[in-house]
Amino acid sequence: MKPIEKIVGSIWYFQSISYFDALEIGYIIWDEPDRSKGYMSESLQLFSQYIFDSKKINRLEIRLFEENLASRKVAEKCGYSFEGIARGAFFHKGKNVDLYQYAKLRTD
Repeated sequence: MKPIEKIVGSIWYFQSISYFDALEIGYIIWDEPDRSKGYMSESLQLFSQYIFDSKKINRLEIRLFEENLASRKVAEKCGYSFEGIARGAFFHKGKNVDLYQYAKLRTD
């Protein structure tokens, strides 16, 4: 993969549900032409490993909209397992929508 010369997206983590031994990960590639090039898959793999190496955490989680097929593929490619659907869990554009939940354990 050729090095890129601009920032194409962002990846971050934050505290998941307070009583879980987990962090939630979010990510985005901003511009459509930069998507589907493997940038986020590579970033998520590296970022996930970094978190497990540097923090005492057992679980990483990703929650995403059902229709976000590209993000679902990224999560699965990086070893995250589909755990289920949180029905009506997120208020978006005037209505409650379902969220798909993926997770990866330190032992995966």
